[in-house]
Amino acid sequence: MLLALGWLVWAAYVHATPAVAGQVAAYSIPDDHTMSVTLTVQRRRPATPASCRIVAQATDFQTVGEQQVRIPAGPYRLTDVNVTLTTLRRATAALVKSCVVAG
Repeated sequence: MLLALGWLVWAAYVHATPAVAGQVAAYSIPDDHTMSVTLTVQRRRPATPASCRIVAQATDFQTVGEQQVRIPAGPYRLTDVNVTLTTLRRATAALVKSCVVAG
């Protein structure tokens, strides 16, 4: 019983803290075909490179731009990355679709 409880606590911790997580910290829309995004990435192990997919959306929630961003290994758990997306039409929002450990 105690072993099962220990495993449950360990599994909950591992799945609650992903190896890589990203979020949009800020964005600006300089023109109808460009979006500048500041992405904040948190890694359990900073020495591990990561990759995040960023999506730009229009007012109707259609994807108007998308880019895979590679985050190189570094000394810090939290890293800010500035990205410029080219969009098909004016974007109004940016979001992180996924972040994974890069191989």
